[in-house]
Amino acid sequence: MKLLSAVMVLGLCVTNASAQDGLKVDVLSGHDAVVTSAGGRGADVRVRVVDQDQRPVPGATVSAVLPAIGAGGHFRGGDTIATERTDSKGEAEFSGIRLRKITGEFITRVLARSGARTGSATLTQTITNAPAPAQTWRSRRRLVMLGVAGAGIAAGVVAATYGGGSTAPATAGVTVTPGNPTTTGPR
Repeated sequence: MKLLSAVMVLGLCVTNASAQDGLKVDVLSGHDAVVTSAGGRGADVRVRVVDQDQRPVPGATVSAVLPAIGAGGHFRGGDTIATERTDSKGEAEFSGIRLRKITGEFITRVLARSGARTGSATLTQTITNAPAPAQTWRSRRRLVMLGVAGAGIAAGVVAATYGGGSTAPATAGVTVTPGNPTTTGPR
C-alpha cells in the first residue's frame, strides 16, 4: 500500500499544466489550524474536489502528503502519504494525523485525480508548545450531563408536586450528587 501511494503521488506530480486546470481542490477544514505538540494530533483535513463548472467530483482519488522531515507528522501506520476517494459530494477527509515533537509550521499538499484531470491545493498547520487546553465546565460532555441532571430534577419536582390522586403527595427527597445522573420515583 505504501508503494502504491508513492507511485500515485509521483504520477500526480508529473502531470502537464493543461491537465492541472481540470480539477479544483477546495480545503474545507484544517487550513491555518494551530495545534499543540502536547495534544499529539494534527487537525483533520477535509477537502472538496470540483470540476471547472464547480460541480462535485465523486470517486476522485485524493492524496494528502505530509512533510517527511521537520515539523509535521504521519498518518496511521507511520506513512506521510494517505489516499482516499471522494464521496458523492466530492469530499474526502484525512484524520488521525500523529504529530512529531517538533514545533513550527508545516505544509500539507493535497493532490486529486479523476481520469486525466488533476488538481492540487496546499494547507498549513502550526505546531506550538502551548499546553493542551484544559477541560472547563463548558465542555460539551459536561453541558450534556448538566442538562440531563437538570431535566431529572425538574421531572422529580413535577412528579412530587402533581402526584395526582386524593391522598397527600408523597414526600420525595431530591439528592444531587456528582457523577452519572440517576432518576428514581418517589419511595
